[in-house]
This record gives sequence, structure tokens and C-alpha cells, in this order.
Amino acid sequence: MADNETGEQAHYTTEQVQFVKVEYTGFATVTFQTNTGACVTTWGNGTSMVTQADGSSVMTKPDNSRLQIDKKGKLLFISISDFL
Repeated sequence: MADNETGEQAHYTTEQVQFVKVEYTGFATVTFQTNTGACVTTWGNGTSMVTQADGSSVMTKPDNSRLQIDKKGKLLFISISDFL
């Protein structure tokens, strides 16, 4: 199948990934991606936090503001007003 933009032959790969999801009423849902060690925590108010195996994390609130923490502990907060 040709790529629409370049006309070159497109190459696709398929990968099966296993997830483990832990849910309990009244608590956040936690989903683990077993092949990378990443973890996604989702709270009932729509806030989610993605944590990578190296310790870096990104927390996103429903208004799309974000708190990023790199593996060295450096914090970066991006508020929705930064985009308006």
C-alpha cells in the first residue's frame, strides 16, 4: 500500500501488548503496560497520570493543564491559560 504523502511503499508492524487493569469502586483505576513498565492512573474526576518505568510522570487534569516530572525530579507546570 502506498503512502498518500510520499508515494513510497508504507511499512506496518503489528505488536501484541498485554495490559493489567486494577479497578475498585471509589478508588482510582490503575493500568499497567507490561512490556514497557508504564502505568496510567485515572481518577473519577478525569485527572490522569502516566508514569514511565524511569520514574518520569505527566499528570493531566480535565482542563488539559499538565504537571510534568522528569526522572531527575524537575517539575514543569503548564496551565490551560498558557494556550489561550
